[in-house]
Amino acid sequence: MKHLNFIFLLIFISTSLTSGEFSFGKGKKYSLRKLKKENTIIKKIGSNEDRIELSKNRIAETELFLNFENKKAADLRDQNRNYEVQEALYTPIEGKSLFGRRFASFTTRDSQIRISSGSGRILSQKVISKPIYFSYFIMPGELEQSSSIFSKSYTTGGKKYGIESKIINSKTEVYFHNFFFYTQSESKSFSLISPDKLKSKVWTHVVISLQPLTGEAILFENGSEKAKFQAFRSPNDPTPLLAGFHPYDTSPLIIGKDFYGKLDNFIIGTGEVENINKINVPYSPVNYNESFRTANHSRGVVTSAVMKTPKSHSLPISMEIVENQPDGTHIEILYRFSEEPFEENSVLPEWKHYNKDEFKKSESNHYFQYFQWKAILRANSEGTVSPYLSELALNYKDSFPPNPPFGLEIQSYDHDKKEICLKWNSNHEADVIDGGGYMIHYGVSPDRMVATLTLGNDGKPISGISMDGSGEALPLKKVVRKNYSSLRTCINNDIIQKNAEFTKDKNLLLFKSGITYFFKISAYNNKFPLLEDEKPGRDQRSKPSKEVLFTFQTDANDRY
Repeated sequence: MKHLNFIFLLIFISTSLTSGEFSFGKGKKYSLRKLKKENTIIKKIGSNEDRIELSKNRIAETELFLNFENKKAADLRDQNRNYEVQEALYTPIEGKSLFGRRFASFTTRDSQIRISSGSGRILSQKVISKPIYFSYFIMPGELEQSSSIFSKSYTTGGKKYGIESKIINSKTEVYFHNFFFYTQSESKSFSLISPDKLKSKVWTHVVISLQPLTGEAILFENGSEKAKFQAFRSPNDPTPLLAGFHPYDTSPLIIGKDFYGKLDNFIIGTGEVENINKINVPYSPVNYNESFRTANHSRGVVTSAVMKTPKSHSLPISMEIVENQPDGTHIEILYRFSEEPFEENSVLPEWKHYNKDEFKKSESNHYFQYFQWKAILRANSEGTVSPYLSELALNYKDSFPPNPPFGLEIQSYDHDKKEICLKWNSNHEADVIDGGGYMIHYGVSPDRMVATLTLGNDGKPISGISMDGSGEALPLKKVVRKNYSSLRTCINNDIIQKNAEFTKDKNLLLFKSGITYFFKISAYNNKFPLLEDEKPGRDQRSKPSKEVLFTFQTDANDRY
């Protein structure tokens, strides 16, 4: 008997504690790269880690865009392919760039970038009619007394025409040389000079915007207005002057000549600069509407496919997450479980927010076979830092079907009543004994079972449990210990017809004389939806046992 108790314990442990896992991440079963992404990217960190981060802001309506992500200076290209890079002499540096992996470092007297004027583009327009802006990130050296950030100029007749941005005594100064005019012979120069010194070893975002229709130009540093002017014909005549490059100016745009420092994300764009933050920071900051007193914050989302466990009625154990949320950033993990299939974008089942302290308590008794998760990421309020997620794993407990019953044999029979009684050994799985049961399959060949019986002679599910003298079911321990090999049930045509009332096929095969019948038995656990074909859990029954056969004698009065 001790031997039987050991078998019971062994089988219980092996079937109840088998666990599975849906793991996402570098080197895991499921790659983060296959997730559905919205405003997010997968960033590779070395050879051992992938991270989900927010996508960096994309600058709309840019005409020239130098992002300096190329490994070699000679490979520098305008990302929009509008302008040709004629020469690029600088040192690409991999480091802390706001928008990517690399930035440009100007370290020698010969360092510079030369960009062609581009036929039909802004840098060759005689009259600029649309709003334009210049945008770049700069980290000057320690002593920048006089250097040129960019210049597009042409000199004729002793007069200089074009635009220059310089650093004079560590301050940004922008000169519009005879850039505004009323007639061909009447032109004026204006300038923008920042009152504040640029900081070394710190990135500063400089934006120079020009609205030709109003003649207004503004200098911004890190989103703050530093200087502005309006190009009018005269103080007494507020007619905006036209703006544009000299008609004979074919000179290139020169960037970084005589400049010692670092530069990143150089842009010439069209359109009004409505939100400096969109080009000021890598991620979307909180957008506050002063008029309506409302706040909005863009987010990034990643969503998994709908995952399926091998068997129904799995139980969640834990969810393990590897993530990083710098101060002010935010990550939310949402998940949903279901025993029935659902579409990836369906409204139901409802999403739940993951809470580490509450997950095990709230989900430990919720069976599922289908699982989906998603993550919502938000940058800090300034839009300078993104959180990241590198791993997520759901650990769950599998619910496997019982083992096939064994020891099936014919215990007794009655040829006249067309009745046989089957005997078999009890399954040891607790979820079979407690609320499960057995099915009898029979047919006229060992390879084809044509009918299945689930109800016994009392109209209740077949349990095979022996009854004591009082007619009550024996306690669980006694069933296992005392009646290990004495489970039995009897079958006759009345029982077959009673079963037919609860099946789709109302014409189950009846017993008759002179026919050999083959019988098999299978076990199901308490998760199996007996008499409910459409419900989940149909996989929670065992494979059929080995068959036994029995032939009902021919009726002696039959005519041969």
